[in-house]
Amino acid sequence: GKAPAEPNAAAGGVSCSDPASIGALRALPPSLVFTPIDLGPAILAATPHQVTAAPYHRNDLSIRRTIVFFTRSGDEAKSAFAQSGAGYLVFCPNSSEARAYATIAPDGLASLLLAGDRPAWLRPVAIDGAGGLEIYRLDPG
Repeated sequence: GKAPAEPNAAAGGVSCSDPASIGALRALPPSLVFTPIDLGPAILAATPHQVTAAPYHRNDLSIRRTIVFFTRSGDEAKSAFAQSGAGYLVFCPNSSEARAYATIAPDGLASLLLAGDRPAWLRPVAIDGAGGLEIYRLDPG
């Protein structure tokens, strides 16, 4: 059988949490970053960014907000992103966390992003060396 994928390995085995990919986020102006729970610690440790969530048990409200965000679609996810104050959304396609959200909510934001069906309110941000990470900003229009 096939070996299980890394928790933060994107499609094609490109890692999202390797030091080079996370370090590439330093090219963005320091900001609050809306991120999956599992990527929070690496982004905090290696960049000047703040994150909306990380896997710390006393951080239950932020963890809940992240789960709700990635399992909502349309206006609900857009509103949650805008209200968070985050400048960017960082997403790891096909990570175990993204697949879990997609299983919970087949019509949710994580499912849409995994299917390549990016909502119009998310604008891709290209930076060199981001590996498997997808980076977006809110298009307020």
